[in-house]
Amino acid sequence: MKHVSFSGRLVMLGCGSIGQGVLPLILRHIDMPKERITVVTADARG
Repeated sequence: MKHVSFSGRLVMLGCGSIGQGVLPLILRHIDMPKERITVVTADARG
């Protein structure tokens, strides 16, 4: 069950341990396509 619908875009700056934990929660609870999420990291590891 999605709790909220979000029609905008989401930009995550960095994807450390917090970002890696929050991203699945965002996808589970917010109704938005994955294509509208951009993750910007300092290196290719993500």
